Amino acid sequence: RGVWSPRGDRIAYSRPDEDGFMQLHVAAADLSNDRCLTCPIYELRKRHVGNPTWHPSGEHLVVQVHKPIKPGGEPLRFLEVPGANLGSDLFLIPADGRSFWNLTLLGDRGGRVQSPHFSYEGDKLFWAERVSSGGGAFGKWVLRVSNLELKRGIPRLKGVDTYRPGEQRMFYDSHGFTTDDRGLIFSGNLLPDQPEAGMDIYRLDIGSGALKRLTHT
Repeated sequence: RGVWSPRGDRIAYSRPDEDGFMQLHVAAADLSNDRCLTCPIYELRKRHVGNPTWHPSGEHLVVQVHKPIKPGGEPLRFLEVPGANLGSDLFLIPADGRSFWNLTLLGDRGGRVQSPHFSYEGDKLFWAERVSSGGGAFGKWVLRVSNLELKRGIPRLKGVDTYRPGEQRMFYDSHGFTTDDRGLIFSGNLLPDQPEAGMDIYRLDIGSGALKRLTHT
């Protein structure tokens, strides 16, 4: 998965290293000056890193980082890749790759995050999170929105709000904020007996909780 920087002059993407672990790269728009940000970070060297999203300033990225859950032996490589992982957390990495911070602590318990997105103002972070492995094809999920503070260069999530719209309350995937930062765009199987293979796209108003169905799959 590749994403353009806010100014369109860089692209962030993941690709496997020589050991098969996905690593985060940043390159110029024409893919010159390619640099692996996570390869030099020892703590992330044997962990898959993917699904990057840029802060509107272009100074930071948030990524999914898998948490190894199989003790010893070969890891479950496919199931640990962000997007298909069994356990993961959100990390913030400056665009220069000189440091990193763990924003969530879910992977230790087998929790999983998916598809992080910044608000257009850059002060909030939106993601989907699995809260239970049972109940559906992909388990039970919620949508999370949190304030993101950067004090003295150190980030932290503060005041996490949880949303479970719809009737079925089973699977959600986060896609981003509306341009005024007042709404959330996401997909899910919200109707009774609607399967995960037949999801629809919705808009959720953060203030009122009003839900608008945008597709009718």
